[in-house]
Amino acid sequence: MIYAATGARATLPFFHGDRMHWFYQRVYSAAACVGGTEAAAFAVGPTGALSELFHIRPDEASAEQRGKAIAAFKDLVAPCAQDNREDVLEIEPGSAERPAQYCLVRLIRRGLHVTAAVAVIARCRDDDHALERLGILRKVL
Repeated sequence: MIYAATGARATLPFFHGDRMHWFYQRVYSAAACVGGTEAAAFAVGPTGALSELFHIRPDEASAEQRGKAIAAFKDLVAPCAQDNREDVLEIEPGSAERPAQYCLVRLIRRGLHVTAAVAVIARCRDDDHALERLGILRKVL
């Protein structure tokens, strides 16, 4: 299930038409490569401001649930985009039954400028495992 925002496409010419479709496919595939359960992509403006491009979520969440998820993604991604850094952020501790849940934040650059940020939610054993998965995102995005 995809939810695509329209604001970023209207204001940032790189993210429209075939390029948007190509980017969506890349993010979708990358999330699958790291066992992602949800993902979001944002255009990053010159000041570090984020504009939602799309949100990938496998369930039939309501608009309210999606809005809350996008807001949470923005809260996680914004500091990374503003500091020009990629990161792995533990968002839910693990247990004996389930590994911890992490947000893997990958920045996409065009030349020296960050133009987009991708966040993928994935379960990982520990920080090292999360960093390995971020390394995979770097290879495929």
